[in-house]
Amino acid sequence: MEEVRLENLRHLRLVDKLKEETATLKVTCERYETMSTLSEESLISQQQRHEMEALSWEKREADLEDTIQQLQRAQERMLQSANELASSGHLVPDPSAPVASQLEQAVSRLKQQALRCATLSDQCAQWKKEKDALEQRKGELEQ
Repeated sequence: MEEVRLENLRHLRLVDKLKEETATLKVTCERYETMSTLSEESLISQQQRHEMEALSWEKREADLEDTIQQLQRAQERMLQSANELASSGHLVPDPSAPVASQLEQAVSRLKQQALRCATLSDQCAQWKKEKDALEQRKGELEQ
């Protein structure tokens, strides 16, 4: 009978020990489940942030391309106007006017044209710089 009691006590100790191990394992499992859930939430948050940044970069790129196109169209219009002006006969004074008047008109028109050419040249250089800067930013965005 004593053996049965001893065996029973051993079993009770074993049961207690197994209950403690089970409780410890449950806590460990819960901790891992919590860590897994937090990791999944973090991953989803990072993916959403990445998608938002990608959309933002794509919008920026599209805006820069539109700006470049606008600048190119403006440059083309200016070149076309300059070509039309150069091809027209407005640079030659009226031949029926006195020579002194013709010379004054010619000098005046030449000064105006030189000023206009300088202004257009400066404007073209400025637009070219802007275009180059935008193209460089576009290249950076594409990387």
